[in-house]
Amino acid sequence: MGLEDKHLVLLQNIEFMVVSVFRDDPAMEDREAIRALDALVQYQRRVAANQTPTPPENLSDNEALIFERVLGIIEERRAIAPPEEPSKKPVSRLRGNPNSFDNIILACLRKIHKSAVRWNKRNGKQGYLKFAIQYLP
Repeated sequence: MGLEDKHLVLLQNIEFMVVSVFRDDPAMEDREAIRALDALVQYQRRVAANQTPTPPENLSDNEALIFERVLGIIEERRAIAPPEEPSKKPVSRLRGNPNSFDNIILACLRKIHKSAVRWNKRNGKQGYLKFAIQYLP
């Protein structure tokens, strides 16, 4: 079962936050979403590694808004997430439990980032945003 099958609601929650900024500013371009998603991946990578995350610097207003809104939804989801069960497989000290909430969030952010880059290359400066907005209320 793929990430989309297991964590569709989480993926949609994250993308909804990105698209909400686009709805507020229709001139926004994919590059802003991609930079914000990249900053979120870096931030979440540190969280998943049990390191102190540092907020990104030099984000545009839209990028900062995406970053804040996505972090907000992640914290909401964390509050309702079921307690983590220990992994049945040996756990790498470097990667931790791949089924932990933090690693699942990281995988979702990477998936959305990859999608944004792909749709941007395919359809231009708002290709990802115009693609994603079709599927979100």
